[in-house]
Amino acid sequence: MPPSYTISNALPSDASAISSLFALSWQSPFSRLQFGNVESHDLANAMTPRIAHQIAEGRMLFMVAREEETGDVVSVAQWTVPPPPSKGEKLESKNIGKLEETGQEKEERKEREAFDEEIYLNSLPASCNTALIAEFTMRVRVLRERIVQGAPHFLLENLATHPGHRGQGLAARLIRHVLDMADQRSVVVYLETGEGNKARELYGRLGFEEKGRERIELERLANREERENLGVGDVHVVIGYVRVPSTTI
Repeated sequence: MPPSYTISNALPSDASAISSLFALSWQSPFSRLQFGNVESHDLANAMTPRIAHQIAEGRMLFMVAREEETGDVVSVAQWTVPPPPSKGEKLESKNIGKLEETGQEKEERKEREAFDEEIYLNSLPASCNTALIAEFTMRVRVLRERIVQGAPHFLLENLATHPGHRGQGLAARLIRHVLDMADQRSVVVYLETGEGNKARELYGRLGFEEKGRERIELERLANREERENLGVGDVHVVIGYVRVPSTTI
């Protein structure tokens, strides 16, 4: 009999399990280029305090899938959620950039993101390529801003499933949960992923459409020998996807 799972909001006590899932999922050649040969548990330990703080603070939404029999967190989706809309505020799918942030809101968001990024980079093990991680973080932010143009949006930050529980549709369930929330608010959902990520097929099935790309030149950020050993080329391409609300209210 296949295992059963429940979907719920994460608790601060789930931070360690969530960190472990993220660390296990970052095993692609490009991820290894960023994080080096750091052990998964060391990377997870570095991330746990930050994730616990994010859950407790409530500024990010962590949806988790638990195995019913054990209660273990086996899949997670991390989201940045837009603030509640003003009365009557809606986002038309034909113009996703219509409802822009105010100047003050934009500056506050940028300051908050810069602060969070600095804390994140300082928490990483010394073996990580912080220059590459910082460049990647900046590039995906530029891509997102170019596509959503300041419009309210749900942002998928991270998605991970334990290897022993893959193939159960958990990632799709976690994403659909937030798609329903976005539909109720008539807000777009945004994510970015690497060009070679197999999850692109899942995103397409869930209604996401490609809206833009960003190239990251790797020659100045990682030496040739390391890139060749990992089978990473000279360029990493990040693709931005948008899913417009399927209903309006």
